[in-house]
Amino acid sequence: MPRPSDDEPEFRPRKKKGTKKKSSSSGINWKGIGGVLLCLLFIAGAVGKFMKGFNRARNAAAGQPAAENTGSGFWNSDADNKKLSENNLRQIALALHNYHDVFRTFPAGAVVREGDSAATNSWAISALPFLDQQTLYQRYDSNKVWNGPENQPVTNTPLAIFQIPGRDSSGAVSHYAGNSHLFVANQTFSLNQISDGATNTLLLGEVSAGLKSWADPTNVRDLARGLGATPDQFGGTFSGGSQILMADGQIKFLSEKTDPAVLKAIATPTGGEVVADF
Repeated sequence: MPRPSDDEPEFRPRKKKGTKKKSSSSGINWKGIGGVLLCLLFIAGAVGKFMKGFNRARNAAAGQPAAENTGSGFWNSDADNKKLSENNLRQIALALHNYHDVFRTFPAGAVVREGDSAATNSWAISALPFLDQQTLYQRYDSNKVWNGPENQPVTNTPLAIFQIPGRDSSGAVSHYAGNSHLFVANQTFSLNQISDGATNTLLLGEVSAGLKSWADPTNVRDLARGLGATPDQFGGTFSGGSQILMADGQIKFLSEKTDPAVLKAIATPTGGEVVADF
């Protein structure tokens, strides 16, 4: 029998392939499915929270009010709304201090004409250019009454920076009011004129009842009336108390149980009272 040539493949007997044993699937991999579901829920939650924050930031930049909600939802708890309100207060503080840097005083609470006692301006309207609302401010006619037909397109514009998410935000209402002892009609205060000290003097604070337009020259209150949920008081915004902005830019949380003497002391800029810790 002739030998195979070197050019021909060598013949080798094939090995018999064994049959692979199929793995038995005795049940469903619940751990794997559970992990996937948890991962999907986490991603959905993160995307949802991001979109809420994105929409809130977009509305704030456009000067639109935040979407109304009860403040008790999974994504917008009372603590979230409190933090958002604190951020509003910080931006307003920065705007008012930038105004002070330019004009060496805080704005007057109102500008009232002598002839007919018509109010033509307010502290919030004066602050508009420092709140990134230059276009809105340019449309405002300071020679006309603040809520007259010429100025209503401006003063009826809702501004998110003056509103606390999760609270009544119908129209152009403000959830903040100025200190009536500091924002006075036809009168201004500089930091140097606050003899009680900027750290001991209220600038503005949160309110929950009797809401007025952010542009209203009468949107001021007296902290000496106490904290509560009445139309002439500060407070009533969060459980246990409310946030206030001091003249030096600090934000503090006032308990509903704060001593009335302390509230009266920090309301006045030149009262000479001794302010206890609060």
